[in-house]
Amino acid sequence: MTTTLALLQHRHKANSLPLDQVRAEYFSHIKTEKRLRHLIRTGEVQLATFRISDSRLAPLHVRLADLAAYLDARAEQAA
Repeated sequence: MTTTLALLQHRHKANSLPLDQVRAEYFSHIKTEKRLRHLIRTGEVQLATFRISDSRLAPLHVRLADLAAYLDARAEQAA
């Protein structure tokens, strides 16, 4: 059986994705990255983010492992 993380790694060929790409592919119902950041900050979306560099202007990224855990948790809640 293939895990969600393995499927994500196979699809994206990376260990993390920019938050704007995560929003576009997995949260397309959320229209802006700003709104998704707000939902993450308030805890409504349980997804960890990080910056690759220390610059405050650096884009936020999401580790595929965290995204896979979030997707698996949502699937369990739906079942």
